[in-house]
Amino acid sequence: VAAVVLRLLGAAGPVSELPVSAMDAATAVGASGVGVVCAFMEAMERAGLAEGLSPAAAEALALGAVEGAAAAVRGGMGSPAEVRAQVTSHAGTTAAGLESLRAGGFAAAVARAIRAATARAAELGRAAGA
Repeated sequence: VAAVVLRLLGAAGPVSELPVSAMDAATAVGASGVGVVCAFMEAMERAGLAEGLSPAAAEALALGAVEGAAAAVRGGMGSPAEVRAQVTSHAGTTAAGLESLRAGGFAAAVARAIRAATARAAELGRAAGA
């Protein structure tokens, strides 16, 4: 039965078989993560506008950056960390931007978002089972 379900779901996109104990985290990363990525794109667009880009250019460039990153990882260029390292030249623009994100607590903010979504998924699961 599991093989049939995985094959059916796989027709719609990538599928991973996970233990039930991982479902709340999987919901947070895989489903709520779409919203997190879109929030990042919105922030990139707003920053682009503040730097003088037109709304259309800011939106297209933010979308292109996200699509390009996903395509690079999916296309076998490496893990997200490896691709990030490949596109970051010493003392270049990407390095400057990444340092600003690090200093601003970007990774911790993302971790808090995923933790909050995981906790909420668990709450909703408990409420549905009650």
